[in-house]
Amino acid sequence: MQHRCDVTVAAISYNTKLQESYVRPDQYGPCRLYKMGEKFSFYRFRDRDDYRDMAPGKFCPDFWSCVGPYIQSALNGGAFKRSTYLDDRLMIATCNSGTRPVTFVLQRLDYLALFVEGLFDPEEVELLCESLKGVSYVTEVVPRIEANYFEVYVDLAKFTGIGELQAIFSLLPNLSIDHIE
Repeated sequence: MQHRCDVTVAAISYNTKLQESYVRPDQYGPCRLYKMGEKFSFYRFRDRDDYRDMAPGKFCPDFWSCVGPYIQSALNGGAFKRSTYLDDRLMIATCNSGTRPVTFVLQRLDYLALFVEGLFDPEEVELLCESLKGVSYVTEVVPRIEANYFEVYVDLAKFTGIGELQAIFSLLPNLSIDHIE
């Protein structure tokens, strides 16, 4: 099982009174680095490690001190605050800026990297995606044709094993599962 962590900007605010008292006038207003609804996806799979590679310079230090540990936990399959949130794959965190905080929603998404052997013409890719989406525990399918695999996102509460996935390939004679990570 692999994991992705999506971080979405949920709120941007600022405190005028504190800014007027403590901040240089050219720095008044809300944070200028993030936009409402902006989404960042972090992966750790094989040689790709977005946590390691995106940290230097891409995000401000307040972002990393606030959400960095949660991203790291999610990429390792960890749960967030079970006692607080309805779903232990969700987390809400606010950056450390005292005068213009940004609130982020973090979500851990679980997926299988399904490596497939066979021809990959566009019709087969579309047919396989649609077939995989019909599996009871599959929530999303992202083809990664250049790397010869599909990201198959699963609802762990419904996940019963890979039997349903294997059954699909009996209907597609040109394709077969090489392996799953």
